[in-house]
Amino acid sequence: MTRTITPEELKTRLDTGCGPLIDVCEPDEYLSSHVQGAQCTPLATVASSATTWSREQPYLILCATGVRAVRAAEQLESLGFQDVTVVEGGTGACVKAGVPVESGKQTIPLFRQVMIGAGLVVLATTLLGLLAGLDLDPDALLERHPH
Repeated sequence: MTRTITPEELKTRLDTGCGPLIDVCEPDEYLSSHVQGAQCTPLATVASSATTWSREQPYLILCATGVRAVRAAEQLESLGFQDVTVVEGGTGACVKAGVPVESGKQTIPLFRQVMIGAGLVVLATTLLGLLAGLDLDPDALLERHPH
């Protein structure tokens, strides 16, 4: 069972030294907001990155809301890490609790950019399909709407 701590408990641990704080958010999320001192290691790279980490050292894991942090902690525990703790509620909860956070440039995540692009393609295709069904003969338009 993965251990958890509250953002308030994290605040205390940060003041006294707590071992590495690993943020498993994607780099764009990390750049927009992260707890001071957190190291960015996206969830997809946790297992490969952990090959260079000490299995005896305590690790605190967080993400934006806590969901990916639990998955990262489970991965680390399956690799033999003994002292892994998840910060409940992630960075969002830490902000509300007054944990020191660094904020940077707000960006739109890549998957959202792709979704926006795909939506625009669908919209353009639909509009072109509608226009193709219209009679756009200039003379016919003038006859219908004389000036």
